[in-house]
Amino acid sequence: MGAALLIAGNDVFAQQPSITVKAGTKIIDYFPSEKRFRYIGFQKGRVVFRDGTYTATRLNYNYLNGDMQFIQGRDTLSIANTDQIDFVNIDKDTFYFDNGYLEVLADIGRLRLVRKQYVKTVDIKKQEAYGMSSSASATTSYSSIQSGSRYYNLVVQQDVVVRMQKEFYMGSPVDGFQLFRKKFALEMFPAREAEIKRYLKENPVDFYKEEEVLEFSLFLKELAEKE
Repeated sequence: MGAALLIAGNDVFAQQPSITVKAGTKIIDYFPSEKRFRYIGFQKGRVVFRDGTYTATRLNYNYLNGDMQFIQGRDTLSIANTDQIDFVNIDKDTFYFDNGYLEVLADIGRLRLVRKQYVKTVDIKKQEAYGMSSSASATTSYSSIQSGSRYYNLVVQQDVVVRMQKEFYMGSPVDGFQLFRKKFALEMFPAREAEIKRYLKENPVDFYKEEEVLEFSLFLKELAEKE
């Protein structure tokens, strides 16, 4: 796996603003197919299980429910036994499952830089008198809906604010993945602390910007190759 930025499929996360889903509508109404899935159409892929077996089928990753999906007849189904998955290949891309699907961006020595993309609910607006709305973030009345994988297909009773979320993690399939931040880099490369701090001072990294994250990870790869 090279360290190049993955650009295949839909890059719907670039500078995406929040979206307000109006009461009486469905979240899915605001995400047509081309914005709902990682790829344009279902692509050839393989689901490889921990016991060494695999299933070859056409796959796509759904941003809304965070599921890896496949077509069976006229139905779109989600892979259910995620605890048994070793990894998923779609075309040249590799995904691991660790509290969600993580797409590999680069190999950093024994580590891998991965990207998690999903639609996040960031606020729920309470409906008040005269048709006005007020913020009600952390509202518990919506938690039962969010806990179901099909919440996006339900009619919401209040205005709901959602946002395309992109997060970056680093780790390995064996040891798990952690949110990629300065602290993690220092913990993984303690002997290179001075070099890492100098790089970050000269090149401040916004850990939500993919280009900057990838450049920093390539710097860490160079350090790893020296060890």
